[in-house]
Amino acid sequence: MQTRRLPQRPYGPTMPATTHLTEMILPLRCTNSRLHATGALPKGASVSGRSTAWAKASRRTTSARPSWHGTACVTGAVSGPATTLGLLYQRGTGVAQNIGTAISYWTKACNAGHASGCYMVAAMYKKGTGVAQNPATAASYFAKACDAGDADGCLSLGASYDKGAGVAKNLATAVSYYVRACNAGSGDGCYNAGIFYHSGSGVAQSYDLAVGYFRRALAINPNDKEAQADLASAERHRPAGN
Repeated sequence: MQTRRLPQRPYGPTMPATTHLTEMILPLRCTNSRLHATGALPKGASVSGRSTAWAKASRRTTSARPSWHGTACVTGAVSGPATTLGLLYQRGTGVAQNIGTAISYWTKACNAGHASGCYMVAAMYKKGTGVAQNPATAASYFAKACDAGDADGCLSLGASYDKGAGVAKNLATAVSYYVRACNAGSGDGCYNAGIFYHSGSGVAQSYDLAVGYFRRALAINPNDKEAQADLASAERHRPAGN
């Protein structure tokens, strides 16, 4: 059996997996006054200094903007701008790089119910980037991300309980969060749940459930070789006729 898996965000540990380039560009395309109105930018502050590369990226995405692009600045419907501004400050894109400021924006977004903001704050506390490393605080923000529907937040919280990082180790609770991650669309969450039911760690052993979770992992990622191998193993162990 393979070891349990952690989130692998495609743009790095603090970039939400679903971020579209136009969403990141949004604050720089909005007027500062609109950002002030949403509360994403403090009074008197401004976002400026867009780079040539950033401008080129903006032009490339103009024809593919989501339908909300025209009204998001006015309505604040994109919960970035706070999350998005955090990304800008994290990367130093259009503003001076400042991880502390990035975390403050992500915290603001998290408090407003934005899952990716919670996940990014958690990632910073987990790694000790821009703040003192604090596994307990990381776990609390992973929990907020999970409750807001972030699959990787659930997966990471499962890992926290799995390892006893910032919370009391509890394999049964770990499995419950891996299942939540699976239900939210995480193939790795499905895979992790399958491992537990296959081995009977923290839960009653069930090859039937293991098979089901491995199949769900493969439905999300058909090329997952480890899930394929573990599915075959679970199927061999199932009682005949199941």
